[in-house]
Amino acid sequence: MTGTFNVVKACRAEGVHHVVFASSVQVYGVFSHKMRRADGRHACVSPTYVPIDESHPQTPVQPYELSKKLGEDIGRAYVRAGSIRSFVAMRYTGILREIGPPRVLPQLIAGSMVSYVHLAEAAGAMQLAVEAAHAGRLVGFRAYNVAARRPRFEWTREVFERTYGSMPELRGGLTPERSLIDTALIERELGWVSEGVPPATGVEGRRG
Repeated sequence: MTGTFNVVKACRAEGVHHVVFASSVQVYGVFSHKMRRADGRHACVSPTYVPIDESHPQTPVQPYELSKKLGEDIGRAYVRAGSIRSFVAMRYTGILREIGPPRVLPQLIAGSMVSYVHLAEAAGAMQLAVEAAHAGRLVGFRAYNVAARRPRFEWTREVFERTYGSMPELRGGLTPERSLIDTALIERELGWVSEGVPPATGVEGRRG
């Protein structure tokens, strides 16, 4: 967080007008299941709706989530002050170096909501954002979800309700073979698309 502030401050001092920040989908605060309530149960905050787009409410609770949220807030503040022209937050999901066939449908999906993006595609998204900002096509504060269109597993209502206690509103005709992270904005504005690999199917706990 202090590092982000110092980098943006240095950019202003050196006349650098555009900043692209490696943020995270964790800013939404609905992916963590590491905290527990007094009764010992997982303290998972349910999404308001899925797929989660860039306008989804942000309710971070863990230090990492908060650090990414505050990093974005620093960028917003510098843009508002006119100190930099653009601050682009790339909200990455889990980045995988290698993508093999997943073996077990997880008991809880809060960690990443079974979403992912390949390392090479994640880097490609960053490059597109840098080029667009440098060309002046991105002005002010911008945020983009970065995830494959397809999940690692075909999620089920059962595992969703086990994680969050209920099923949130489904938007846009969402089906289990589509990611719970909405990437329509980055596809439309930067032309970036990640199909990834076909999601695994089957009953929870079944091994491939």
